Amino acid sequence: MALPARTPPGGLFPSGEPDITERFIRLASGIRLRVIESGSRSGPPILILPGWGCTAWLYREPLVALAAAGYRAIIVELKGQGFSDKPLAPGEYTLAAMRDNLIAALNALSIPVAGIVGHSMGASIAVHAALAAPDRVTGIALVAPVGFAGVKGMAAFRALTPAFIAPALGHIASPLVVKTMLEIVHGDLRGPTPRDVEEMRAPTRFPEYTQALRKLLHEFTWDARFPQLAVPHIVIVGTRDHLSPAGDADRHAGDRPPVVIEGGGHVLFSEAPEIVNAQLMGFFGSPDRGGYISVR
Repeated sequence: MALPARTPPGGLFPSGEPDITERFIRLASGIRLRVIESGSRSGPPILILPGWGCTAWLYREPLVALAAAGYRAIIVELKGQGFSDKPLAPGEYTLAAMRDNLIAALNALSIPVAGIVGHSMGASIAVHAALAAPDRVTGIALVAPVGFAGVKGMAAFRALTPAFIAPALGHIASPLVVKTMLEIVHGDLRGPTPRDVEEMRAPTRFPEYTQALRKLLHEFTWDARFPQLAVPHIVIVGTRDHLSPAGDADRHAGDRPPVVIEGGGHVLFSEAPEIVNAQLMGFFGSPDRGGYISVR
């Protein structure tokens, strides 16, 4: 049973955005994923993967920028995230399960190969999907990547979220709690807005949402070794990010030096959209003129 409605007065993103569409795709497993799209359906596809506990709202800036550049830009809320299905069986939220969920999403979207922008946990999922199926991924932008160096305090997070507390988590996700969590992950460039709080809190009306987030904390591998990738990638981090410290960026870097944003926190897409979007354009390039990588 859903808790009382938690929806911004004007409706959730992308309500009121004529150039952005929302739909649900069904995977071969039967799981439904929410996708937000913009740009030409014939343009080269670039998928944007949210991080833990993040909804599509956070990625509206790169979605619009990539679409304007000629790409088919798609935000994919993987299982357990946002408004996608939230299965609660054991093993649904391991690194391998989330990797396979991403590859299944590519299949359901009929996309043979794509570029990927992965944020936080989404970066780790993208990397391991590229490792398992390098012919499906042309390049990855890792923004505030998490999952390769562990997460400071993870043992405490797990200890504070035992299984028996899972059903109650949705009831304690008050606006103040969500605002506080957002303030923690922001850096010095900007703070969370009331709309940020409303959008990020909206999925908590479904009890399965916070239970799925808890399962990700306990089942996902947060300290996997960064692999040798066969596809190019770029790393973008902020100096005020406590979850993806700039000091760890070199361990993820490929043949491009990490991009370090002074004062940036963990949600760089909304903290420094101009800088992040410029880096994405420089990495993926123009569909017409080509770029650092080739997105087909």
